Amino acid sequence: MLARYNQQFPDNRLESDDDVLGIDLDGFHAHLDSHLHRWSYLTYGKVWNIDHTKPLRAATNLQELKEICHYTNLIPMLVSENSSKSAGEFGTNRKKKTIA
Repeated sequence: MLARYNQQFPDNRLESDDDVLGIDLDGFHAHLDSHLHRWSYLTYGKVWNIDHTKPLRAATNLQELKEICHYTNLIPMLVSENSSKSAGEFGTNRKKKTIA
């Protein structure tokens, strides 16, 4: 997540995943574990992935983006549900917002 963030916002680089998530990785794993149901980390990307409850596209500025990337806005979701959620919210004519 840190690499993707820093690639998108090179002028606002963050030093660690903790800065992006608002929690250390052990705490983030505990947060995910509390929502994983019967899934395991071995099925990440195939069965489930991480969903932003409030979508990334909702961010209109850097502060909102940081809030959307906070661990409290992230939950595991079935890949099929997450894909259909994205398609339903944004359709095929998605417009990219500029984050300043």
